[in-house]
Amino acid sequence: MTYKTHIISSVIIAEIILPLTPFIKDKHQILFYFIAVFFGSLFPDIDEPLSKISKMLPNFVTYFFNKLKHRGFTHNVFGIFTINIFFLMFFYIIINKYFIVCSIGFFIGYISHLFGDIVTYQGLVLIPGKKATRLGVFKHFLVGSRNESIIYLLFLIVQILIAIAFYLTYRYIT
Repeated sequence: MTYKTHIISSVIIAEIILPLTPFIKDKHQILFYFIAVFFGSLFPDIDEPLSKISKMLPNFVTYFFNKLKHRGFTHNVFGIFTINIFFLMFFYIIINKYFIVCSIGFFIGYISHLFGDIVTYQGLVLIPGKKATRLGVFKHFLVGSRNESIIYLLFLIVQILIAIAFYLTYRYIT
């Protein structure tokens, strides 16, 4: 999937999960949650030098990851846990007050990204040395294809509807 589709699908999933997280209550927590979802939805592609996240971050951050194979470590089970544990500690040190909220948001964005990739033609090698896994009816759509554009537009419509409902529900939060 392209970065736009990863972001919008991750935000939709995060919005669906948000009511199930009773400890994310105030508007600052919600803001940090969605910022973390945004970065989590892009982070697995840090191993691709031309990706949106690689262009957003300084070279010294992306240097190591750009040496890795795309859809390799950052897209497998070991990478998921290693990177998310690192970010859990990072958020605890840097953003202590909201570290749980950020960690959950980052994890949701990250997992949503991987789910988006697993339904594409390429699929994902979740366990190194195994065959690529492909799921669902979308397993034949190519990244950046017209089919992905249609999926993006459908997600955009859903996002607009959820945003309206979200606004109506959360506009009174202090």
